[in-house]
Amino acid sequence: MRFCDLVQFMHHNYEVKKNAAEFVKILTDAILDDKALEKATPNPLYGL
Repeated sequence: MRFCDLVQFMHHNYEVKKNAAEFVKILTDAILDDKALEKATPNPLYGL
């Protein structure tokens, strides 16, 4: 399985329906920092 296939599968089965751009931000947070989703300050990518 390629990484892009895995990400598409994860996006399709994510518990909260998000568009692809929002899902990439969430996935980036999870990859870079496993505690990022619990932080009060959002990922800098959210402002883009």
